[in-house]
Amino acid sequence: KIYDWRIRSKLDGWYAELNRIERAASVGDPTAHVERINEIDVRLNRVKVPKAYLSQLYTLRLHADYVRGLLVALREAKVS
Repeated sequence: KIYDWRIRSKLDGWYAELNRIERAASVGDPTAHVERINEIDVRLNRVKVPKAYLSQLYTLRLHADYVRGLLVALREAKVS
C-alpha cells in the first residue's frame, strides 16, 4: 500500500506540474512553456515505474503532449 501511494504520488506530482504550466499559458510567452513541457517530456521518458503503472505513465505522457499542443496552438494564435 505504501509503495502504491509513493508511485501514485510521483505521478500526481508530474500532473500538478503540467497543470501549473497549462494555467500559466494564458500569461507570458507560450514558447517558454513549450520548452518547459519538452523538458518534462524528456524527464518522463526516463521515469521508471513497475509494469502495473505503465498505463498511468503513458496516459501522463499523452496529457503532456496534449498540453504541448495547446501551447503550440496558443503560440501560433499570438503570432498570427
